[in-house]
Amino acid sequence: MMKLAQASIRIDPPTPTVKPIGFNPILSYIEGYAYDEIGKIIPNAKIVVTLNDNDEVFYTTSADTTGFFTVYSNNLPFFEYYLEITDPVVGIPVKQTTTEFITLNQDYITSEDLDLIKSTQGGSSIVNPETGDINTIINSIPTPIVTTQPEAKATGQTLAIIVLLIFLIIALITGVFYILKKRK
Repeated sequence: MMKLAQASIRIDPPTPTVKPIGFNPILSYIEGYAYDEIGKIIPNAKIVVTLNDNDEVFYTTSADTTGFFTVYSNNLPFFEYYLEITDPVVGIPVKQTTTEFITLNQDYITSEDLDLIKSTQGGSSIVNPETGDINTIINSIPTPIVTTQPEAKATGQTLAIIVLLIFLIIALITGVFYILKKRK
């Protein structure tokens, strides 16, 4: 008789890894200073708003001589994005998430009572000086545009569905009567 040796394999339980949960906020307005990777303000920096999904450039602007810049809602995407901030002297872009931008500018944002998600300052909507319009808030419900063409199309489709249902009901009733008549 042959004896088989049984080997034991010890498997340690998995080590949990800490991963950040959540997403970077999608700001509907940006106002603040351009910072480099060590937290130094960059005068005349080039700011590029870039989409997270495909790294496509959405908008480009520049900071002033103090490193200050603003990006209004009409120049920001509805999808998650990041900022590429380039020092004109060094020329190497620094990738900065919206969370990092808020963190670096927290003192300024607090002192100016800004809400970059809602596009408000002190609870009032921020007006875009380029257009004279109040910045739109992403979460607002859009006002429907009323047109006659889609309504006419919808009415025609509804009428066709009603006619089809009536035809099916008549066919069903006729079939039931035919079956009942054959049984007698």
